[in-house]
Amino acid sequence: MKDSLVLIPGATGKMGQEYAVAFSKIEGFEVIGFTSNQNKVTDSTLHCDFLNPESVSSTFNKIDFERYGDVYVIHSIGPFLFEENGCITTEIDNTIFNLNYQTFVNACEELKKRIKKDQNLIICAFGSISDRLVIPLWKSYSVSKNRLREYIIENINTNTRCVFVDVSSTEKEEERPFADKSYWLKCSEVVERTIDSILNSKLNFQELFVINPHPSYDKNYFKDLDKLKKKWLKEMYGNS
Repeated sequence: MKDSLVLIPGATGKMGQEYAVAFSKIEGFEVIGFTSNQNKVTDSTLHCDFLNPESVSSTFNKIDFERYGDVYVIHSIGPFLFEENGCITTEIDNTIFNLNYQTFVNACEELKKRIKKDQNLIICAFGSISDRLVIPLWKSYSVSKNRLREYIIENINTNTRCVFVDVSSTEKEEERPFADKSYWLKCSEVVERTIDSILNSKLNFQELFVINPHPSYDKNYFKDLDKLKKKWLKEMYGNS
């Protein structure tokens, strides 16, 4: 039986690193990471600009896909942007949209050309528990993730399946440094709570909500935008 191949765009970020470690411990899986940072390229992490279809094609040409059985994609590219003036503008930040949506599409469209009928393509993508609310203070992120869900559902077929992971606040480098992170998810915890679903071959599409609820959470948390904005600004910049 051929080994499965795990591709991790964004492999040098914390989430990508944790998934790489987890899959590398499973027998029969080979992991290849990707980074846009030339200084972080290694034997197992290739340089690729997923915003550029030509770069994706050129990088994937270095991989002999026919050597492998199933192909997994853990797409951990997807920066978040707090939009302080989001309540008074309808504009979408194209950089945030393209990084969250177009990078994924470029990867998948190239893979669809390369996956054979006897191979399965398994995709793991990430969003937020608040995406469907389209909070104005981070609407570019939410709009990109909601469009991403639509794209994924449109492309599910007999040999393509997906796990979409919606997370609550997750601990990453330099994100909201003044926040109380007692109940934030750790990336390793996200991996632990999702990897069985990613490996489950019986489900074509599954959406997971991975949450560490705060004891003081109020169902109106996302509705009072003035209060939400003040809280986030304090968490990002401190009392000043």
